[in-house]
Amino acid sequence: MIQDLIIYQKTYDLLLYIHPILAKFPKNQRYVLGQRIENKILDIIEYIIKANMLRKKLKI
Repeated sequence: MIQDLIIYQKTYDLLLYIHPILAKFPKNQRYVLGQRIENKILDIIEYIIKANMLRKKLKI
């Protein structure tokens, strides 16, 4: 399972950790810089999932 991967767990923990920090950003930066940071972390999680699926396909 994807939840068993340490890199997935650590990246998801980073997302949970940074979310309240981003909420404290000044309003004018929250929707620009904060959203970009959050989107990049979500992109990393997506890449981890894709890489995990690709690895399983190669074994078959």
